[in-house]
Amino acid sequence: MTAASKTPRGRYKKTDALIEDVEFLIEAGCTWHEIPTRLNRTPQAAERALARAGRPDLVHLARTMNERRANARAS
Repeated sequence: MTAASKTPRGRYKKTDALIEDVEFLIEAGCTWHEIPTRLNRTPQAAERALARAGRPDLVHLARTMNERRANARAS
């Protein structure tokens, strides 16, 4: 195996792990400001990686976490 053949598989595994981590943190109630910090990434890098993986919905969910918390408290 060459180094080039290892890279795509590694990227997919890293992307899958990122998606899983973000989903877990959203379920745990973390906001978008907290998530990249916990994953040791910049917000732009995390957003870009999720968009490239086809999951920009996770960014939206995390960014609207405060609004959903407020709505849950009000009801």
